[in-house]
Amino acid sequence: MTSDQSEGFDGVPVFEKEHFGYGIVPDGSLFSSKNGKNGQPKVEWVSDGYAQIVEEMRKENGDSVFVIAGRCAKDDHAFRFEMTAYDFAEARKLKGKLTAQFGACSRVGGLTADVIQQISLNVRKFRLIETPRWFDSKPAVPGLDLIPNLKYGVNPWVPVNVGGGDLGEAQEGLRNLLSSWDKRLTAIVFTAILGSPVVARWFPGDRFGAVLRAMTGSGKTEFVKHGVAIYGKGYLDEENLMRWGAGSTSNACMKVASTAGFLPYLVDNYKPLKKEDPAQLILLIQAVLEGSDKARLSSDSELKDSAKFDCTLIITGEDFPEESSTMARCVILDWSPILDSSLLTQAQKLAHNFPAIGKEWLTWLSENQETIEDILKDFETKRQDYYGEIIVSFGGINAGRLSTNLALLDLIWEIALKCPALADVLTRFTEDFEKGIHDLLMKSPREIISSNEAEEFVSTLNELIGTGRAKLVKDGTEIKDQDDVIGWIRADREICIFPKVARKMVDMVASTQQKISSHTLYKQLDERGYIKSEIKDGNIERTLNRKFDGKTNRVLVFKTGIE
Repeated sequence: MTSDQSEGFDGVPVFEKEHFGYGIVPDGSLFSSKNGKNGQPKVEWVSDGYAQIVEEMRKENGDSVFVIAGRCAKDDHAFRFEMTAYDFAEARKLKGKLTAQFGACSRVGGLTADVIQQISLNVRKFRLIETPRWFDSKPAVPGLDLIPNLKYGVNPWVPVNVGGGDLGEAQEGLRNLLSSWDKRLTAIVFTAILGSPVVARWFPGDRFGAVLRAMTGSGKTEFVKHGVAIYGKGYLDEENLMRWGAGSTSNACMKVASTAGFLPYLVDNYKPLKKEDPAQLILLIQAVLEGSDKARLSSDSELKDSAKFDCTLIITGEDFPEESSTMARCVILDWSPILDSSLLTQAQKLAHNFPAIGKEWLTWLSENQETIEDILKDFETKRQDYYGEIIVSFGGINAGRLSTNLALLDLIWEIALKCPALADVLTRFTEDFEKGIHDLLMKSPREIISSNEAEEFVSTLNELIGTGRAKLVKDGTEIKDQDDVIGWIRADREICIFPKVARKMVDMVASTQQKISSHTLYKQLDERGYIKSEIKDGNIERTLNRKFDGKTNRVLVFKTGIE
């Protein structure tokens, strides 16, 4: 289009024979004027309508997505659709999409990608945000206008939108919500919900999960739905829940978790109905909280990009896998029944206002980062304090992971109390929060220790011996045809256990979620102080030679734990 060429429909140039280029005639058809013989204009029909790029949205990786708008000449049909630049460049795909819009009577003709680009005169430029995240040090979510020229294309399973709602009514509703169950529990879980954007930004490698464990009917899902609704009232809708096993595979859960961005992500109603369910949940937790999915090959035997995770994982259910490292990654709460249904009813009536709190919170995080970082300087001190308490009282199984979780919860609460909109609500719950943290400090290490494979092995051996299903005999006893003998007691009171026989019997009774190797099991038994070990040629040997019935056997020599 030349500088003196006028514009027609939607800014598309009007066709003028004397001006070379493309333009539309009064009925909306597209024509071109080219330099013909002897310098005379050569007029050619192009298409029974037009299309132009009106918006360009760039993804995080730099790829463009176009919004294409146009009009058909024959029936005046107006259209608008999105198309990736990759598909736009493929003539067959572009023509197919245009034909679908032009219909039976309007011909697409020579309306190619190149022609569309030439008549796209006023393209608006945006950045495309497909997952809620930090962008230019500011939260980027629908409804929060802190960053100009953004467009959002979030997964519909992540119904984030912090626009709308009355703050005063939201605060009243939140007070009622937190008071409807045991306040020690609600304060902890809501802190995890609030902290998801904070941890994703400042401690991405230390993200944790929150588990609400209780029988059906306790309202655990109802609380999480309403808590997460500070980020969008769409979270209140039942159809947006990803329920374990109810049409949602672990791969589907993982996919949605990767699109949740820095927000909490709920996996609802976990029940181990199938044999593989515990292992599948463990894999999901490990992938999400470690930050990326496992590597996969494409059909061309090339590595695909792994899914990336920034969310805080929240799980509700009646059970949870007893696997120590997985348990240490999560804050596990035995949820309470509803204590005040009238307060819950009031909270539910006001819940559509909750996004007003999310908007205040995210805005405050954006504007007060120096304050936040000053508070977070205490992380290592708090972590070491919790670590020391756990080591002194319970020993060292996953003490580092657990102490990190507690320290982060502590700091998130402190940060939240600096935000005026939240301080008006949360201050009265501070004592409950502190009690909740103390309860976790007392309960979580015990649960993690009991789920440790070595602890489970020793506990199950004692149960087998106590019920008579396994036997320890005296040194020198004839054990021919006695399949239930797992070891013997020496005269010096050493207890010698046949490792393979004992493990086979234990696995039949208490099959652990993850099958660890014998080497790892023996190492755990050694580190927990149950068995004797010896140094030989610079190596640690944990199965030792002992004679029984005149024959030398390699056995686990227990010095404690077997009763």
